Amino acid sequence: MRIAMLSLHTSPMEQPGAGDAGGMNVYIRNLAYALSELGHEVHLVTRSADPTRTEQVMDRVWMHELQVAPGRRVSKDGLYGLIDEAAAVREHFHDLPVDVIHAHYWLSGMLGLELATAWHIPLVVSLHTSAAAKEAESGIAEPAARKEGERHLLAAAQRVIANTPVEAEQLRRHYRVPQDKLDVVLPGVE
Repeated sequence: MRIAMLSLHTSPMEQPGAGDAGGMNVYIRNLAYALSELGHEVHLVTRSADPTRTEQVMDRVWMHELQVAPGRRVSKDGLYGLIDEAAAVREHFHDLPVDVIHAHYWLSGMLGLELATAWHIPLVVSLHTSAAAKEAESGIAEPAARKEGERHLLAAAQRVIANTPVEAEQLRRHYRVPQDKLDVVLPGVE
C-alpha cells in the first residue's frame, strides 16, 4: 500500500523540543518506519518555507517538504490560513499516486480531506488531541475554526485512530464518532 502521511504543523524529522516539535513527531516518524518494515510505501508530507524537496530517509520511506508560505516561518496557530496554499501538494503528487491518506492533527486533516475527496481515496485521521477535550479539561476556549474543522473532519473521515481508550471515549462523547469507524492503536514504546 502507498500511504501519504500528512504532518503540516511540524516535520516528523524535527528533533523534539525544537519549535513545535514534540512527541507527535516521534510517533509519526516511528509509525512510518514500522509501516515500511511491513512492506508499505510511506510518503511523509510536511510544509516548509524553503524550496520543495524530497529525500528518501529509509527503505520505502520518503520525506516530502513542500514549500508553503515561501520565505516565512509560520507558527502552528497561523497554519489554518495556509490550508488553501498547501493544497499545492496535489501537484507534487500528480505522478505519485497514493492509496490512502493518514493525516495527523486537525490542520493536516483539513488538507487531507480536500485531497482524499479530489483523489477519491480513503482518509484516516489521528487528531492526537482535540479542541473539545482540551476545553473540557482546561476550561480555556479553543478557536471556533478548529472546533468546527474537527467536527467536519471526523464526520467525513473513513477511519479515525485514537492513541488511547481515553482519547477514543472523548471523540465519541464530544464529536459522536461512531464506534465502527474508530480504532485505538496504542503508541509503541522503544
